[in-house]
Amino acid sequence: MVAFYDLPPVQMAVYRPVHQTVLRQLRERPAPRVLDVGSGTGILTARLVEELAADLVAGCDFSLGMLRHAP
Repeated sequence: MVAFYDLPPVQMAVYRPVHQTVLRQLRERPAPRVLDVGSGTGILTARLVEELAADLVAGCDFSLGMLRHAP
């Protein structure tokens, strides 16, 4: 079952613009380690791993429900 917040229209309208801003900022100021606080289901964390040259990317979230959906 796909959670509401992971539906493509919700991702595109709400989360994608924020993710793009985060990625742009990290490309401008590369960091060897990145911590995604409040990572939710890990969509941004996965993009950080794929698109940045960081040595370490980690995500954390207090919601077990969110983390169950993370890759």
